[in-house]
Amino acid sequence: MDLCDASSIEAAIRTHRPDVVINCGAYTSVDLAEAVPADAYAANRDGAENISRALNGKGCRLIHISTDFVFDGESNRPYRPDSEANPINVYGQSKLAGEQRVTSVLPDRSVIIRTGWLFSHVGRNFLTTMLSLMASRDRLSVVSDQVGGPTSCEAFCEVIWGFALRPDLSGVFHFSGAGVASWYDLAAYISYRARQLSILESQCCVEPVSAEEYGATAPRPTFSVLDCSGTYDALAISPTHWMKSVDKELNLVKKNA
Repeated sequence: MDLCDASSIEAAIRTHRPDVVINCGAYTSVDLAEAVPADAYAANRDGAENISRALNGKGCRLIHISTDFVFDGESNRPYRPDSEANPINVYGQSKLAGEQRVTSVLPDRSVIIRTGWLFSHVGRNFLTTMLSLMASRDRLSVVSDQVGGPTSCEAFCEVIWGFALRPDLSGVFHFSGAGVASWYDLAAYISYRARQLSILESQCCVEPVSAEEYGATAPRPTFSVLDCSGTYDALAISPTHWMKSVDKELNLVKKNA
């Protein structure tokens, strides 16, 4: 269904009559969103509202995926779900607006899960991008002054399904991998372990650079660490350190090579 077409969403809900809808759809090109904010808001704000209104009154729950980018990164302690949101780029602003529409329309029948720094052995993400670049370059510059909690897509999927099976839960929750890292830390660890596993044949020198030196179009939060204790308690799960999750994904890369 087209997030920006309310009638297509209504039709899909009538046809499938779901118990739970998981909204993974979003405009996620952080830099491009600065140039075309209307596109970001159409998907991230209006799309979230369209789904919420289509579900309202039908006894269906919504699990809506959001982002650590709703925060400004000025904190020195992990952000809680009730921490003040203050996004510093269009992507974060549009995602926060989507959260607000979901909460307004489905206050008791929605779960909003904020996450970030996702990686997997498949698809387009930081881990697969790093492996591709490291295989083709001698040197690689990676931002070292932005930190967060690298998060396995597999672990995040398990959390989403955990909430899907808990109709008694609603509100805003956080989930990320345990531990804290910069993008440089994550890249350096990927390089180190990939060489150990013989995924990479030659060494690529990973060099730290500042976000200013890197020169991305959109500003990013310098601190994106999330307090996930509420999720651990609600679902009775234990945190997994991001390094362990990277190891698992890299072993799948090797297995599928």
